[in-house]
Amino acid sequence: IFTSVNGVEHFFARLHHAGKDTRALGYAKIAAIGTATRDRLRTYGIEADLVPQEFRAEAVVDALRPILPPRAHILLPRAQEARDVLPASLSAHGATVDVVAAYETVPETEHGEELAAQMMDGAFDYVTFTSSSTVKNLVRMLGNITPLQHTKIACIGPVTAETVKSYALMPAMTAMTYTIDGLVDCIRESVE
Repeated sequence: IFTSVNGVEHFFARLHHAGKDTRALGYAKIAAIGTATRDRLRTYGIEADLVPQEFRAEAVVDALRPILPPRAHILLPRAQEARDVLPASLSAHGATVDVVAAYETVPETEHGEELAAQMMDGAFDYVTFTSSSTVKNLVRMLGNITPLQHTKIACIGPVTAETVKSYALMPAMTAMTYTIDGLVDCIRESVE
């Protein structure tokens, strides 16, 4: 199961570094979360067998549940820091899930004070969050949530919006299509 474009990129980089190519996947069924992830798989000659309509982990679980063979073995290359919805839910249905940290999201550590000052001065119309980790990392970088209270917050989807709310902040908007293009469209529609 590929959950992001980054997961695809890092998985295939490691595969190629090991001297292998897509043939190493054999007859494995491939699931992708989101059209961008599906499209990136296509650049490697892989057509996803499953792309749920809703671009989040819960939708993959719902789609796999009725077709998951007994004792299925699932590889989940993803970010080191990610929600446990997929492995926990699939394991609960009898699957063996191998979670591989394919990449790590490294937060920016510099310029926090400068960015906070710009936000306080109203320099930005919007702050966009594309994942829960982007929320956590920006709050960590800023030192507190006060600067974020001075700009509109746009979220890529409901999971990210819930993370924003967990910091006692309120998203101004949440994209209905959980992609970068969907987020851009959401902002564009609010401006027009």
